[in-house]
Amino acid sequence: MFDKELLENLEWYIETKPSIKNIKFRDTMQNITKNTFDQVVLNFDHDIELNFPLNNNYSVFKKIIIKGKQTIKSLFKTIYDFYDSELDPGLADQVYEDYDDYLQELLIEKDNEPIYNIDALNASECAPDFVGLRQDTDNPNLFTVDLGPI
Repeated sequence: MFDKELLENLEWYIETKPSIKNIKFRDTMQNITKNTFDQVVLNFDHDIELNFPLNNNYSVFKKIIIKGKQTIKSLFKTIYDFYDSELDPGLADQVYEDYDDYLQELLIEKDNEPIYNIDALNASECAPDFVGLRQDTDNPNLFTVDLGPI
């Protein structure tokens, strides 16, 4: 089971911790309820792969494996935790390939602090808003996190 319709009706800025105060229904602009927050949106008997874009043209991704049963709360926490974690140094060159100047500015600004996955999105033109999940047509166990402007 994959509740694509519900997920596409949610508005959430991924830099904010997921909570009922930070997630709204797009069609009404009302905050979601606790019942909705705890609602199951993915329900599979096996683990699934979640594919995270790290730039605006969806050319650099990082995959993780998650449990097949996910509520909005657990799914959004996974997304938040991913973008709040350090960028894999092996992916940095690919992520910032077209943004060398920005990378240099970011490194100076961060003063040797780590670069996070969310920083990669801020380097591009992609607004880090949750838009939905896209199930792969060739691999039904692979879901891509869709990000972009609302």
